[in-house]
Amino acid sequence: MRAGGLDPSASPRRPSGAAMIDLGRGGPRLEWAALLSGDDEIVSALRGADAVAVDSPLSLPSSGALREVDRELIRMGHRVLPPAWRGMRELAARSISIVGRLGARAIETHPRSALASSGCRGVGELLGAAGVAHGPLPASRDALDAVVAAVVAMEALEGRSLVVRAPDGEVHLSARLCRGSGGLPPGRTSSSRRSWPGPPRPSPPPS
Repeated sequence: MRAGGLDPSASPRRPSGAAMIDLGRGGPRLEWAALLSGDDEIVSALRGADAVAVDSPLSLPSSGALREVDRELIRMGHRVLPPAWRGMRELAARSISIVGRLGARAIETHPRSALASSGCRGVGELLGAAGVAHGPLPASRDALDAVVAAVVAMEALEGRSLVVRAPDGEVHLSARLCRGSGGLPPGRTSSSRRSWPGPPRPSPPPS
């Protein structure tokens, strides 16, 4: 099985973070994490995943600025943006279109909240606690958020993600994996500023 993570931008003109974890017999391994451009490139890279966790609302409120699931997250102490905001509506529309093309199980997540719920202090610690082998992590925050999302997708496939449910949606976060008091302060992620291989590229047609 394979678990994908996506931190999409609202516009295809801006790069999106994406990542893939292979849940092979040798144990889970972070295959790649990268910044991708355009819907076609994202779909091509994440195709083949059994589940993809997306850092975006995958539904919109029927009225008002927030869904009930957003209010529940806020009651739990997590900071989420109102899906009814214009930029968030654009993000949701693009994300729903992308996951519709993937044909994989689509999971809504919020990486900053997922890192906090895990108790881990950074992405590297989260991967270690989740048993995911990996090389040097990317510098991009968007790619790192996609890695966190991929961990959540892996946990969902294994039936151990923390699910926040309401009548108008559900958001998957990470299970408690570390003993720390919580993740990094809001808006921050830990990274190693080194290069990381991107997704496999399709082979060119024979000449």
